[in-house]
Parts: sequence; C-alpha cells; structure tokens
Amino acid sequence: MFTFTIDSSNYDETKLNLVQIEELINKHRNLIGRIKKNQRYYEANHDIKRRQKKLKTSANNRVVCNHAKDISDTATGYFMNSPISYASYDNQNKESIDKLTDAFDKADVDDVDSDNAHDMSICGVAYEYVYIKQGETEIAVRNLEPDHTFLVYDDTIEQNLLFGVYYYRYKDVITSQQCYRATVCTKNYITTMILECNNRNRHRFIDKPVKHFFGDVPIIEYRNNKLCIGDFEQQISLIDAYNKLMSDRVNDKEQFVESLLVIYGSLMGDDNEEVSETMKILKENGLLELPAEARAEYLSRVFDEAGMEVLRKAIKEDIYTFSHVPNLTDENFVGNSSGVAMEYKLLGLQMITGEK
Repeated sequence: MFTFTIDSSNYDETKLNLVQIEELINKHRNLIGRIKKNQRYYEANHDIKRRQKKLKTSANNRVVCNHAKDISDTATGYFMNSPISYASYDNQNKESIDKLTDAFDKADVDDVDSDNAHDMSICGVAYEYVYIKQGETEIAVRNLEPDHTFLVYDDTIEQNLLFGVYYYRYKDVITSQQCYRATVCTKNYITTMILECNNRNRHRFIDKPVKHFFGDVPIIEYRNNKLCIGDFEQQISLIDAYNKLMSDRVNDKEQFVESLLVIYGSLMGDDNEEVSETMKILKENGLLELPAEARAEYLSRVFDEAGMEVLRKAIKEDIYTFSHVPNLTDENFVGNSSGVAMEYKLLGLQMITGEK
C-alpha cells in the first residue's frame, strides 16, 4: 500500500496548501485501480466478460463463477459474527464505558463496523468518518468509500498523522462544470473545498476551517492486514483461470451439439434449394437415407471431460487454499468431522481473522 507523506515543516492546518491537496488527490486517483478491480470482481464483473473470440462463428460463452464474493462474504461473516463488545479494566470507569456504548448505539456503530469489515475484505482497507450531525449535538459515524479516501502523514520516522481527505466528483448546477469537492479533516479543523473545475486549476473555499473539537483526525483507517491486501485479491488470476475453463467447457458442449454433418459418397441435392429442402426433412424426421456405399458422421472436436473436471477441482481447491477461507459448500468440509478436525479446517480462517 502506498503511504501519502508530506514535508510538515511548513504545514499549518489553518492554511492548507490547496495545490498540494490537489496533487495528493490526483496521486490517489492514479493508485485506486487495484481497489476498483477488487470491487469489480466482487460485483461479478470479471475480465472473462470482455473476452472476444477470433472467429465470429465460434461459441463465446462468458461464465462468471464468483468465488471473490464467496470468499469475502465468508471471511466477513466469520469475522463479524457477533457485534464488537467493550469493557473497562478499571471498575471505577464503568460509567464512562456506559456513556460510550450508549453513544455508539445511537450512532448505529454496529452497522458501520459491518460496512468497514466488508470494505476491508474486498479492498484491503476501510475508512470511517466521525462527525457531529448538522444542527445537533450527537456524534454520528459513517463508512467512507476506500476509493475516495486517504490519510496523509508527515515524512518523519514516526509518520505522524496530519490529516485525512475525502473527495468526490460532482456537477456544479450553476456553471455545469465537473468539479471535485474535497473535505480535509485535520486534528482540529474541517475544511471543505472545490478543486479542478473543468480541468482548470481553480481553487476556492466553500467554508472557512471549522473546529470539530474531537482533538484528533476524525477519519479512521482500518487495514485488512499490514499490506492492505483484500481477502481474494491474490487469487484473482486463479479465479480468471476457473472462469475461462468453465466458459470453454460450455463452448465445447455448444459446439459439440452444433457439429457439422459430413456425408461421404453421396449428395444431398443438386442445388442449394434442393439441399435446403433435404436439410429441412432431416431436421423434422431425424432420418437420412443414403446409398449402400455412402456414410455420414458428425465432425466435432473430442475433449477430455474427465481431465477438465480434474483441472476444475484443482483450481477451485487452490482458490480456497491460498485465500485461507474454507469452501463451505464442499461435502468434505463437514462430513463426519470431529471437533478437532473442524477446528483444523477453520485454522486458516482464524489466522486471517486474527490479522484483521
């Protein structure tokens, strides 16, 4: 994962460098291809859907077997199978914990935790925004899109957090210009700005920096692991291979059904019209009359169905093995397994859950 750092010697949270903010946003936009690909695969928009055949007459089925969604849903469900609980090691602070959990309940933190865990599994990272509702005094929490959010640190060895940025594209209803609206959250202030209108580097504040009184950057980053890798991200090449294999199996079946009929030692007619009439009779009656010395057979490719099935199972097993997420639909997963055997089968899932 790329870490955004800046020289903090001239950093002032009350006077943000807008050119620098825009450069950081452009840098982030150039790096989110990986996140968008993961999101695309979770949504079953795999590369196989864009496969083109060289011959237009060839069958071109594009089968998507969405192991990506299965892996993420299983990992997230296991990770968040019960809401996060909170406790205090000091009994005297129990009242403070109660106030905290009451605030969490009002803010529907459990739902946001679930969304964060979901983003972590797919994108490798999740972001949460803590804020005060407009015109109210209650704390609110919401999940932010990982492909529109990032944090910025100083360039020291400690990499102290300076601010977080959340941006999105919108159309100005007055000028009809395409612009980016960015919200920059520092430790004490929230600044909203508009950047890059119609590719002209125009910058202007919408509001002056407003104090948020949280005492820290209110955008929080949750990493799926140290390198921010999604649960199925490193298995995408295997998922592509599985999709291609299954698509080719369906293509082979379709081409087998549509095989060419070859006739040796006889003609089906003297001209196109007579041939067409003969073919019509053949399709209706399923009967072909030939001279004694003639013969007919279908011209088709011979494929090793048993070998393809072995390859399919091997690829599928590798997908789940390397993701450390068990295939819950596998008949060998449950069976008559003992408690120790079941715990061993879930060991990989427990490992990635512990890392989360």
